[in-house]
Amino acid sequence: MFPNLFTIEEAQEVEAAPILAERLDAFVSRFGRLQDTVGDKLLPALLSALAETLGPTIDNLDKAEKFRFIESADGWMDGNAQTAQPGGARVHRGFGRAFQRLA
Repeated sequence: MFPNLFTIEEAQEVEAAPILAERLDAFVSRFGRLQDTVGDKLLPALLSALAETLGPTIDNLDKAEKFRFIESADGWMDGNAQTAQPGGARVHRGFGRAFQRLA
């Protein structure tokens, strides 16, 4: 979507650059859907495969943090609430380790 790193200067130009604004909007939308899918579908399936009892989303996120699948349950929730700032919550490389344990 972005050929180079997205810079502060580009962020300041968004209002004057409709194509950039459209790309940024598309990225934020896709990131939000990805995060929702991981939290609502992938994480419960992974926890279930690990024989963990599923609960409300926040409980599942706490377990994901315990297993180090994500860096922070609070960060995940903050990032989900502030989708315009996707760096607030990242999928941790622990998901890869979890899949290796299942194999």
